[in-house]
Amino acid sequence: MVYTLSRWTIKKELTVKHTQLSENIKTTKIFSNGRSQAVRIPKKYRFDSEYVSIRYRRGELVISAYNPDTSLEKFLAMPTFPDFEATRGRTKKAKSTS
Repeated sequence: MVYTLSRWTIKKELTVKHTQLSENIKTTKIFSNGRSQAVRIPKKYRFDSEYVSIRYRRGELVISAYNPDTSLEKFLAMPTFPDFEATRGRTKKAKSTS
């Protein structure tokens, strides 16, 4: 599920729109929590996890369910290539101590 938050009005209200169901447009308030801003997400759109992903895309703040399987993790999980020097017949020689 992806939720899009449009820019807030002077009243500090945000429009929360579920991108898959365009007829479900809700308005919610933002409030201060310490030095941060927080958004009340309606119960209908509650996330099942403790964390969410936040990104700014095309002028909108996008909050989506946290997916720990990120692109970097996928890249690091890819099989590695054999050592380039070893494939060319070169190996590192150990230094002699004598």
